Amino acid sequence: MEQLKNMATILPEDLVRIAEEKGKEFTNIKTNQIRNFYSSIIEMKQMMQNDENEKFDKIHTQLILLQPKLAYAAGRQQAVKPLYDFITKAIHGVAVNKGKETYKQALSNFFDLIEAVVAYHKFHGGKDN
Repeated sequence: MEQLKNMATILPEDLVRIAEEKGKEFTNIKTNQIRNFYSSIIEMKQMMQNDENEKFDKIHTQLILLQPKLAYAAGRQQAVKPLYDFITKAIHGVAVNKGKETYKQALSNFFDLIEAVVAYHKFHGGKDN
């Protein structure tokens, strides 16, 4: 996904299109597996909304540490591997903006993307159990 290489520049239309595509693709993943990961995203988003610059280093650290959490989940259940690959690309697309003025926009787009994927996952009938 070329658009994920720089999350600061992704267009809203592309974000929604990608989210729906991935929400459909991930329907074999259990909702609780996505929600476990999504709760970390919500926590970071709330930290960002406080708009304190010193929080961005902590958010960045938490963002990068999502990768091993997802790797563990993917190791336990093969169905999570595509989600791991997708989220890892998006995280790298945020990380390329670290230290730049575009970092906050990249984070915001990342949060919006993940939120939309979760919504489309549910919409397209993602597994509940």
